[in-house]
Amino acid sequence: MDSVGHMNLVSFVPMEVRSQIVHLRHRKRYSILRNAANGHDPVEVFDRLRCIFVHIPKTAGKSVKSALFDGRTKGGHRSAYELMCIFGPITYYRYFRFAFVRNPYDRLASAYYFLRNGGINDKDRAFAENHLYRYDNLHDFVMNWLDMDNIQIYHHFRPQHQYIYTRRHRCLVDMIGRYETLGHDFERICNRLGIAASLPHHNKTSVYDQQSCSYEPSSKRKVRDIYKLDFELLGYSY
Repeated sequence: MDSVGHMNLVSFVPMEVRSQIVHLRHRKRYSILRNAANGHDPVEVFDRLRCIFVHIPKTAGKSVKSALFDGRTKGGHRSAYELMCIFGPITYYRYFRFAFVRNPYDRLASAYYFLRNGGINDKDRAFAENHLYRYDNLHDFVMNWLDMDNIQIYHHFRPQHQYIYTRRHRCLVDMIGRYETLGHDFERICNRLGIAASLPHHNKTSVYDQQSCSYEPSSKRKVRDIYKLDFELLGYSY
């Protein structure tokens, strides 16, 4: 069979099957990545529940982790693809994979005020000092800092779709819950996992609650343009 025929044949093989082949070829590498992640991410708890949670910043992920994973809230904001590399494609596609998302307007405002208030660690505070404190308010921040390059600097501003979609816009999780229907969607996840859990609340940004309407028309349009794919792929209205 010529190379073109081989490529056409491969294109008909389901993504999951191709991923399994890759896993078998590189299983030693995946084993090394998993061992390196263990202790930082709740890898063993993911294994016990046979699930993988993609934690997108400012979408109630810390509350979800605390409720589901024995109170373990540590772990970075890894993308679905990064977690696939840690677990290996075979395990990744066998497990139930889920994430929570949030309206991009609200998520950006929440991230801004959360970091302005000091965040949760020294890294957050350093970022705020270097990038946020020079701006008077959310509108000023959006108009003078927010752009396609800067949003990649820190995970709180990274577009949500980049955590759970491929570059070709293929979703890598089984379920996308919404911050706006957090209780209902969390219950669905518990039912899927066959467990009972109650949802706590972490990192509530009180200043954001008081000033959530601080967008002006021009800054709102800019947020819409910058996070256009989040609005479209995640099904939020402009």
